[in-house]
Amino acid sequence: MRNYEEILATKIDQKLKSVVCNKCGKTSEVTWNEHDHEYWGHEDMHHVDVTFEEEDNKYRSKCWLFDLCDECLVGFVKTFKHAPDWFRGNYGHSTQRIFEEWVSNGCKSYDRF
Repeated sequence: MRNYEEILATKIDQKLKSVVCNKCGKTSEVTWNEHDHEYWGHEDMHHVDVTFEEEDNKYRSKCWLFDLCDECLVGFVKTFKHAPDWFRGNYGHSTQRIFEEWVSNGCKSYDRF
């Protein structure tokens, strides 16, 4: 048989207040939506989660977590030599050429994700 004593326990929990871009420092305030059980207000921020799993990688078993705003993410993608997958799915055979135009000219018509 087990006998229990009642105690008052206090739990400390974390509530997200804002998301900050790790690159430029832009901050997006967030609010908790009780109805949908999700945070709102950080739609312009993107959480990046990179895990290194390869045996011969010097970062093996490391996980990098960071947040980028829309502008910093687009700026990062524009440093790519080859078009990312989302670009390939949208522009077919001329993907690489259109991607290179987008990178060099900043063509607004291609800024849609």
